Amino acid sequence: MAKSRFEDVSDRRKSEVWSHFLYNKAQETAKCNLCSVILKAGGSRTKSLINHLKSKHRIHVKGCYEAVSEDAKPKSKLVRIEAYSKNEKESLSEVIAWLVSVDGLTFNQIANSFLIKRAFKTDGYFLPTSPQNIRDHFMKEFEKTLRIVSEKVDTSRRMDGVFQSVSMRQLQSGIADT
Repeated sequence: MAKSRFEDVSDRRKSEVWSHFLYNKAQETAKCNLCSVILKAGGSRTKSLINHLKSKHRIHVKGCYEAVSEDAKPKSKLVRIEAYSKNEKESLSEVIAWLVSVDGLTFNQIANSFLIKRAFKTDGYFLPTSPQNIRDHFMKEFEKTLRIVSEKVDTSRRMDGVFQSVSMRQLQSGIADT
């Protein structure tokens, strides 16, 4: 009968995920070095190990499949939000929406900042001076983006005539198969 022991295989395996796990060849399982949970790890499959590190310990490692070329990677069914933006110059509403949603600026900060006004003017934009007008631009972009994302979610959920579940986390990350 084969021994049921875990061993360090990080020096023999390609994926860096093995530096966080010990492997039991007889049972085809892996033991997390951080929390001692035991996961199925048959053959050279590391996806469950990568997902465990990501979800339980907030550690992001690349598996062997992530080291292959972009063309060889499996295509995700969902697309990152940035993919919906145009490659040309952004509209004033898009820039304002970015400042509010990504950079965390308030409508008042945008409307009253001398430096922001000067930067906008340099880029050829006329920035409204009223926080209410800034808010109107933000809401215009928010509603447009919401429509686009809702249409994409509906399309993704109805693939092949079968409704599929799409989580908010998948929508935010753009990754459908993790």
